[in-house]
Amino acid sequence: MAASPQFAKETTLFCLLLLTVSACSGFSQGANNVSSTSNECPEKPQGKLSSNNVQLVSLDGPTVTESGILSPDKNQGYAFEAKSGQKISYKTKEDICIWVYSPQNQLLKSKVLPQAGKYTIQLASRQGVQTFELEMGLDTPLQTSPSPTHNTTTANLSLSQAAVTSAPHRPAADEFVKNYYLSLKNHNYSDTWSKLSPKFQSLSTGGYSDYLQWWNSVSDIRIGNIHLVNQSSDAALVDAELYYIMNSGSNFKDSYKRIYLVWSDEKNSWLFERKFSP
Repeated sequence: MAASPQFAKETTLFCLLLLTVSACSGFSQGANNVSSTSNECPEKPQGKLSSNNVQLVSLDGPTVTESGILSPDKNQGYAFEAKSGQKISYKTKEDICIWVYSPQNQLLKSKVLPQAGKYTIQLASRQGVQTFELEMGLDTPLQTSPSPTHNTTTANLSLSQAAVTSAPHRPAADEFVKNYYLSLKNHNYSDTWSKLSPKFQSLSTGGYSDYLQWWNSVSDIRIGNIHLVNQSSDAALVDAELYYIMNSGSNFKDSYKRIYLVWSDEKNSWLFERKFSP
């Protein structure tokens, strides 16, 4: 039986409605896909990194934390020295893009650094103005020792045991830190200045005079809990709770409570290498 003209008209309108809804739905999904793709980090930075915005950092010790502000017209960079085979690790917010460049200014796809030299980390905001907090560190891959063979002799085993036994003994790093701040309380500034590594001393642009000027502005130091975090023959980590009372009457707590120490054979002493917030 042939369909009535009215039925054919309604069927045509229904089909047109379906096509319209499908087309709109497809357009909406396509728009969402484009938006999602635009939020992904590009393979290469689109903005330029000014040399004025590159800061030199040392990743020889524990993890370093840096913070700042990124904008569409401002990228931030950090340059660091590394050895061949070391692995760079970093952590920040998901809406920050990160790239790593080799000493030859080549973009790296792997976190394992292929050669010794100065590398650069570049940060950029995905959109708008963003604050960031970046944790960076270098890991040295563990060297796999060869499996012992049947030819290993008792003499070789004895030699290895002797090497472990002869590891140098170092004084307690937490006691060193405590004595350092006691010396500061007693205004023995020339002595405490000598307990800073050359790298730490270089942080004071005016050298010893700036160091002296700062501590002369401190009326008293309240020493709280001092805790040894870790210690080896070459380096140590110590947490120290410190409160400064200034000549102006103000007082504040030292937010850089974690102290990284290195051992100096020349001075036969621990030296302050860096202070940072854990």
